[in-house]
Amino acid sequence: MVDKLQLDEELMQYFNNVIEVRNNFELYKMIKAEPSLDKVNKHAHIFVTVINSLEYAFIMQLYKLLEEKEEKNLFTMIKLCNNNIKHFSNKEKINNELKGLDLYLKDNQGIITNITNMRDKFFAHSDRKYFKIPNKVFNDNSIKNEELEDLIKNIYKFVKSIYANLQPIMIIDWVEEMENEWNCIIRNI
Repeated sequence: MVDKLQLDEELMQYFNNVIEVRNNFELYKMIKAEPSLDKVNKHAHIFVTVINSLEYAFIMQLYKLLEEKEEKNLFTMIKLCNNNIKHFSNKEKINNELKGLDLYLKDNQGIITNITNMRDKFFAHSDRKYFKIPNKVFNDNSIKNEELEDLIKNIYKFVKSIYANLQPIMIIDWVEEMENEWNCIIRNI
């Protein structure tokens, strides 16, 4: 058991981590979107590095949130919330959200396994099989952008709802601001 302040601090950190994953993935999508590609390709040396950095960031961040071996993952967040249910304003709603998140993660274990494989065999370690042909890791652990987007959106929705049930929050949607800034950059290139 933890007190409400400790629970609030920990859930806020989970929420910040999920926001960071979402923002990195959204920027990645913006850079790779069709209207941007011509201008991005003109400055490939810069944007290839940015794209690779974003891929690395969101794979590593997702791994930390989804891998049960990690100390602070979404499964331990669910346990933390269940063990401290008394701090939530609507216990029935929070129970449903926690069960929904747990079920969602279990239903998407295939994607989670692919993320783990990419992290373990390429992003965090130099697996011999992928060292000479780095793109092979993406072929062997195929995840469509739509699947990643769905995973990230749903995790964001669940964690936001869980945290909001503990602490009323005002969310500033940085994705819209990021999109505006990205469009400004593209217009000026």
